[in-house]
Amino acid sequence: MFSFLDGATVESVIIASPSGPVFEGSEATLECRATAHPAKTEMIKWRIKGLARNSRPTLDSTKSILHISNVSRDLRGPVECWADNGIGGPSVLSVLLNVLCKFLSSLIL
Repeated sequence: MFSFLDGATVESVIIASPSGPVFEGSEATLECRATAHPAKTEMIKWRIKGLARNSRPTLDSTKSILHISNVSRDLRGPVECWADNGIGGPSVLSVLLNVLCKFLSSLIL
């Protein structure tokens, strides 16, 4: 007996809050929503490109939500959501975390 997995797919979308630049010292929340066929309970992982492995930013990743408190300029750059159900390749989406200097907040606000 042979078994084939036909049409195995993963689709995802990233929702960012705030939707624009983030000031240093503030908070940012990213949500990755994914649908997959077949679905898997633990299929979302986050990756901050360029972040040193020994660096430990204040991150709280609960399944599909990544909360970053006290955002630093070291975190600016692409943040990736990897959604993978283990069949085929992952769906990888990226958003740019644009971190502005905290001194600019007093000039802009």
